[in-house]
Amino acid sequence: MLEMIRRIFKIAGRSRQKIIVGITFNILKSFFNGFMMFGVFWILLHLENLTPTIILQAFGVVLGSVIGRFFFRWMYDRTMSGSGYDIFRDYRLEIGERLKQAPMGYFSEQNLGTIQAMLTTTIADLEGYSMLAIEQMTSGVAMAVLMSVMMFFFSRSVEPNMREADTSTSSIIVSSRSSS
Repeated sequence: MLEMIRRIFKIAGRSRQKIIVGITFNILKSFFNGFMMFGVFWILLHLENLTPTIILQAFGVVLGSVIGRFFFRWMYDRTMSGSGYDIFRDYRLEIGERLKQAPMGYFSEQNLGTIQAMLTTTIADLEGYSMLAIEQMTSGVAMAVLMSVMMFFFSRSVEPNMREADTSTSSIIVSSRSSS
């Protein structure tokens, strides 16, 4: 994953700063996407004495999460929309110059349109999939980190309740075995 991002940065040239800003917006979008779970966590934490205030707080967290996710997705799209094209524009021009200098006998054997179509399709795929891969990898890692942190806090708050549930369950099992 990091190797692929490094390779994209290596060929990015002037677009490198734009990609870094886009990755930052993508990570923030992923965090806001994961904050919805905090609203659920807040409800579960106060489940026994649920009040309208707690529900409004959870709703505010979810609403803020949705607004933040849309905002940072919009900012990500603004910064990254043309980055793939900008990166591979110079490679298109270089390939065109090389094709101009190729011996003409080669083109009589091969269809020039076929060669051009293959190159255009391949470069267009690289443009789209390189930025998509960066988006998917960075948002996946950011989401995994956020969920791990949230589960750490969630497990610490649920653990005392689980111990009580375990003892009551084991006493039910013991009492049902002793009565048989």
